[in-house]
Amino acid sequence: MKVYTNEAELVASLFEKSKKDPNYYFYPFGGFAEARILKMKKLNAEAPTDCMILSYGRAYYKNGQRKSFTLKQKIKDQQIRWK
Repeated sequence: MKVYTNEAELVASLFEKSKKDPNYYFYPFGGFAEARILKMKKLNAEAPTDCMILSYGRAYYKNGQRKSFTLKQKIKDQQIRWK
């Protein structure tokens, strides 16, 4: 799994990977000063929280497009945290 330290490179890679595999979801996952790309067949319910915050906010990538998490996805994520 490649480690990214530059946001522009990370975003370009997210677009590229999501275009190559249109049936998968991709989002950045990171720690201190580094990020990795997660690839999933289905977004998990905790994806809005797990997703790394970039300069444009949190989003996932599918079919070469950046998509924001919906309100429904965010609410589901918050409900899981309280169980």
